Formats: sequence, C-alpha cells, structure tokens
Amino acid sequence: MKDRNKGHNFFHYLITVFVFLVKGILGEFVWFFVAASGYLIYKTRVTPYDMIIGVPLMLIGIGLIVNFVWSELLAVFSWKYNKEVCVICMQDEDMNE
Repeated sequence: MKDRNKGHNFFHYLITVFVFLVKGILGEFVWFFVAASGYLIYKTRVTPYDMIIGVPLMLIGIGLIVNFVWSELLAVFSWKYNKEVCVICMQDEDMNE
C-alpha cells in the first residue's frame, strides 16, 4: 500500500481546498433551505405536527451547516486533515491497487 501523504504537495492542497469550498458552499445552501423550511413550518403552528416536523428540520439543517463550515475550515487551515482527504492522492491510490 502506497503512502499517499508522501506525494502530497501545495498543488494538491489548493485543489483540495477548492473542492471542499465548492462542496461546502453548495451543501450549506441546500441545508440553509432545509432549516428555513423547518422554521417556516414551525411558525405556522396550525397543527401540533408543525412543531414535530419543523423543529427537527431546523436542527438538522443548522447542524449540517455547522458540519460543512467545520470541514471547510479544516481543509483550509489543517495541513494534516488536507493530506488525509486529498482528492488527487485518493485517486492515485485507487489506480495503484
């Protein structure tokens, strides 16, 4: 098994940061609408089910937005994390197996 951290360089770092930022921004956009729809469902309060459906949607949306932001921050500021999730190194490893 090849050590994928050995070939990780600054170009790989930049590509991984770009990929994580694009995926993160798109994911945050989707989960923001999930949280917003949960909030709108919760605020209608027509039936008791509005609370049962709205609050979990808000919590799931907010939680996953935080998760995506944290992954973006780790990809940008943590060289070790970036090496472990490098999209180029993973492709090279899959081709060598």
